[in-house]
Amino acid sequence: MKRQHVITLLKVVFAIALIAWLVGKDRESIQSAISDIDLGYWLAGAAMVLLGNVIAMARWHMLMKSAGLDASLFDAIRLGFIGLFFNNVVPGLTGGDLVKAFYVARENPSQRADAVVTVIVDRVIGIVALALIAAVVVLFDLEEYGQIAALTYGFLAVAAFAGYAALSRSFKDKAKRVLPARMKGEDGILNRIDRAVSLYRSRLPLIGAAIGISFLVHGCIIIGISLFGAGIAEGGIAAGGGGSNRIAAFQALADLPLMAYASLVPIIMMISAVPIAPAGWGVGEAAFRYFFSGAGIQGNLAMALSITFRVSTLLLSFIGGAFLALDRGVTHVSPDAKDAGDGEPPS
Repeated sequence: MKRQHVITLLKVVFAIALIAWLVGKDRESIQSAISDIDLGYWLAGAAMVLLGNVIAMARWHMLMKSAGLDASLFDAIRLGFIGLFFNNVVPGLTGGDLVKAFYVARENPSQRADAVVTVIVDRVIGIVALALIAAVVVLFDLEEYGQIAALTYGFLAVAAFAGYAALSRSFKDKAKRVLPARMKGEDGILNRIDRAVSLYRSRLPLIGAAIGISFLVHGCIIIGISLFGAGIAEGGIAAGGGGSNRIAAFQALADLPLMAYASLVPIIMMISAVPIAPAGWGVGEAAFRYFFSGAGIQGNLAMALSITFRVSTLLLSFIGGAFLALDRGVTHVSPDAKDAGDGEPPS
């Protein structure tokens, strides 16, 4: 068995074990909460998650057009859903971003470097926007989120330096003095990267607009998750039974304000992005349980909320499976490639 396959297997085993431990004796109550969810709220939540993903794909299309790539909005949506499919249905084999990069490079053979860079820039912008939201949220309770604040601001500092390094000509000139000769030639990695990112050097307003769009993307995801929460609460209250404590638990979820979701979800998504489990499974559930429990929500309901979001995203990703069935070229991507999709947060 190849090393990459062993790592993937270990990640899957870790995720399954972590979820089993988190569910524990609450399996029946979690299953009941999910099965009783109000259908109207669930459909509305799924629609918001779908909208958020489509807006993210439109953001990528904007970056592709700015790079001069021959790609329509439909192309961006098609490839975006195929990437979503790989992230959620076959994580650990070939990451969604890698598949998107393969496709867009294949469809723009004369601009392969530019095509791949649009995928990288799009992903970085999405994560930076999420970190910016988390950076604001943690300021309201540094005592509770102190460690997360340090990690968030540390990530933003690294991202800022990486952006400076990628866009600064003076930094590139200094780097040339210390890098090996093979990296500095006309076809060296430094020049190839510089040529690819140079198209954004004079388009910083475009990057700013993309970050602004990302706030809208994450806003849709947050609203979607809040609708899932409302659906679980509505369904649980309507189902009745279980005594006053059970009803009170569902009522607490029903009363949870949107601002609470806006405070908790970005932090949870940042934690879920840690690539130690396929698509963040297990890690995300632990984060949902921990942070929502702190907001007064029972652990079993927090788990039900997390799983509802996960399964809804999984179902939406099958749209990409339909696109994939019409184009088998993606199977040429090496399954030994690095897991670009593990722990990937919403864009």
